[in-house]
Amino acid sequence: MMTFKLGVENVSYLSQGFIAKNKDAQNQTTGEAADSIEKQNSKNGGKGVMQCFVEMMESEGLADMIGQAYLDKVQSGTNEPIFCKPLQERFKQEILNQQFNGKIKQAPNKSALMNRSRFKKHQRIMNTPLFDSGMYMKFFRAWL
Repeated sequence: MMTFKLGVENVSYLSQGFIAKNKDAQNQTTGEAADSIEKQNSKNGGKGVMQCFVEMMESEGLADMIGQAYLDKVQSGTNEPIFCKPLQERFKQEILNQQFNGKIKQAPNKSALMNRSRFKKHQRIMNTPLFDSGMYMKFFRAWL
């Protein structure tokens, strides 16, 4: 039986140019940061970002995307993970379109309030999501 998984690529948080909010977070990985965000949202009575995404996609072709990834894996004959790139791209698009706003309970980050991107310094972006989304956009993965 194959398992469909959602997660983030686990790399050093600081090595990717992310700015740690405090000294305790300086040695954190992207996986630990995502886990912390997911737990914080769940603890506040809300849903995690990934759980929210699955619920949003259930009626919009999630099963078809997983099915195609499954076929690709069977046809490849490999035991290596097969990534579901269409789903990964859809996740990024949902963040950019602010589809998570109001569905997860996390306070807006400073970049969102200022309509600025942390990745493109001094550039105004009017559709900045209201949660710390840069790491999710860069490292989100969906695989079998």
